[in-house]
Amino acid sequence: MSIDAYCDGIKRVCDRFAALPFVVVCEVTFDTRPPDQAYITGRIEWANGSELYWKEYLDASLPHDESKLRYSYHVQDAAKNLLFHYDNALHKPTLPYREHKHIGTDTVLFAPAPTLEDVAQECAHVFGWL
Repeated sequence: MSIDAYCDGIKRVCDRFAALPFVVVCEVTFDTRPPDQAYITGRIEWANGSELYWKEYLDASLPHDESKLRYSYHVQDAAKNLLFHYDNALHKPTLPYREHKHIGTDTVLFAPAPTLEDVAQECAHVFGWL
């Protein structure tokens, strides 16, 4: 998949969520880089004051399952407390897996890389809107 096609898909997800009554703000920024890379950041603010912040760094010249080089999807409540967070950052002490999910501040579990739509849907379910 090309970077342009991937960015178009992210824009479609944002447009769908922006139209929902329980979404206050849905923002996304694309920084495309030659030859086929992109840095994408965004934010969804939910009607209950919670927020989803995300960033992805992609290289579409790599095989599809390796193209998302770095990612982070951070969900916090209105008081800025961490609800959950997906990322593939290296940790110290080292985790037994690269892709993982933080739940609150104490729990870290293996979790394959989600998509923006996966995480936005999870938020909508957690908050009781879907």
